[in-house]
Amino acid sequence: MTIETIMDTEGADTIKNTLESAMINALDGNDSINNEGSQVSIDGGEGNDSINNSGFEVSINGSRGNDYIENNGLYSALNGDIGNDTISNSVSYVTISSGNGNDFVTNNENGKFTSIDGGANDDTISNLGENVTVNGGDGNDYIRNERYEDWDEMCNAINLSDTIIEAHRMDISAIS
Repeated sequence: MTIETIMDTEGADTIKNTLESAMINALDGNDSINNEGSQVSIDGGEGNDSINNSGFEVSINGSRGNDYIENNGLYSALNGDIGNDTISNSVSYVTISSGNGNDFVTNNENGKFTSIDGGANDDTISNLGENVTVNGGDGNDYIRNERYEDWDEMCNAINLSDTIIEAHRMDISAIS
């Protein structure tokens, strides 16, 4: 298996990848990356990057910056790293780590069997998927569950200052 390496410049670049087994290193700059290849490793580099993925078994590291990561690829690992990141997941079997920063994580209804770690700082995490594990991490987090019924067993809020909202079946209760 040959691994293709895609390296862009230090400026703001646009990358579209359809190769399988590729490594994308976006370096610095506010980059836009669209990946359709499977078994790909993506490093956004420093900057406020936009990364869209539809490939399977993809590893994404947003690196330093306020990144936007949208995932539609099964069996992927998403890491926002340092910065105030926005991460959206729409598929199953995904591991999400938002990293350090005040992050926004949304796991949509098709995001089943997913693990979410908010990392440090004050995060907002919204879950609509089933069989999801959420760890708010350090900081004052806002965690909203709209799907899984045994949420108490699936959620580790870490701090007593976290706010957890359960909103499935129109039965809304707050735990703080």
